[in-house]
Amino acid sequence: MQVDVDFVNKLNDGWEVRLSVKLSSEELSRLNMDKLDSIEDYKVNFEGSEL
Repeated sequence: MQVDVDFVNKLNDGWEVRLSVKLSSEELSRLNMDKLDSIEDYKVNFEGSEL
């Protein structure tokens, strides 16, 4: 797993942060898409995936 911080912005009441997470094929196979639905703002990109 590789985690990169793409964007950070300090707001009056907190922070706005964008993370980029790259998963291995094994990690991706264990990803529970149903649990991702509980996250307010996310995007899944399978760029470079062999799936």
